[in-house]
Amino acid sequence: MSGTDSSDRTNISSRHFPVPTDDLMPNISRPSVDDFGRWIDDLCNRTYDQEWLVYQEEIGVRHHPVGKNRTDGVQSTSAYIPMRHLIAFVVPVTLTIREFLADGGKATSAEVDAMYQAWFKAVTLTVALWVRPYNSELW
Repeated sequence: MSGTDSSDRTNISSRHFPVPTDDLMPNISRPSVDDFGRWIDDLCNRTYDQEWLVYQEEIGVRHHPVGKNRTDGVQSTSAYIPMRHLIAFVVPVTLTIREFLADGGKATSAEVDAMYQAWFKAVTLTVALWVRPYNSELW
């Protein structure tokens, strides 16, 4: 990012969420935090069936220009989430999970590695499904 000063490198999420919530996550709206929690729960606990697949499509549309700001009736600071931001989302939610999976030493190294690999695959799969609306003709 040469030639870009640090003020331009704001939290990506703060550009796309409508209003600050609380001190915990000041740049992210409460509905978005709730949706994120639901996504994590679904990722770990739901059966990957047709209903789940349809919901992943809905999530993708919610980020695309045809659906952004329509589901929750909010007016975001952006008309859509750029596809590159959805793809880049895989990195922070994968790199930051290992310590949580280790659960203070309750899991063995092999168990943590297995959970980490499963998490990475599940996150990558969902993000791949979310970007389908961006170019459904080439899907």
